[in-house]
Amino acid sequence: RTESREETETEESMAAAVFSWTSRMARLAVLGLILVACCLALASAEDYYKILGVSKSSSPAQIKRAYRKLAVELHPDKNGGDEEATAKFAEVNNAYEVLSDPDKRSVYDRYGEEGLKQQGGGR
Repeated sequence: RTESREETETEESMAAAVFSWTSRMARLAVLGLILVACCLALASAEDYYKILGVSKSSSPAQIKRAYRKLAVELHPDKNGGDEEATAKFAEVNNAYEVLSDPDKRSVYDRYGEEGLKQQGGGR
């Protein structure tokens, strides 16, 4: 069978369009997987504001007040070796370390715990 030049060009054009579409779909699929991974990481990350019982809009003084209250309540000396209280005390200290430092708090607010890990702060 003999194909005309027009038919060949049309087939080549269609093949290029399919390849281009497939490449875009593959890139979108990869971006989708990255987005899902990021969302899962954020969902599983600790919420330092929740740990201290404060809101994101809390002032440094409010954060400090909440920390002190929890630190007194959960301090290992007050809880006679209660492992759960000791673990919570460590979480409270870590949350306060991040939220009391304006630079760390800014990174945490923007990028979550993962951003702190990349900068060497937080846990």
